[in-house]
Amino acid sequence: IKIPLVFAEDLPHVTEDDPMAKALKYVPDAKTAERPDKAGTPGDQQTCVNCQFLVGDAGDWRGCQLFPGKAVHINGWCINWTKKA
Repeated sequence: IKIPLVFAEDLPHVTEDDPMAKALKYVPDAKTAERPDKAGTPGDQQTCVNCQFLVGDAGDWRGCQLFPGKAVHINGWCINWTKKA
């Protein structure tokens, strides 16, 4: 059995009209979101790249545990943002 290798850059990108994205208030550019301070992190410092749910460490679009099978932009943000440990 051959399993194709898939990179996050190749996954469909989460868009703002995606039902889950709407529920989580996801935006691909965090600057467009009203981000509350969370866990001692000012809102303007919260992006997907420093969230614990982001998967991978390369590329502008990466997998996210909250959006299985799709990729989020590293400069994005959603209401479930949680500081990476």
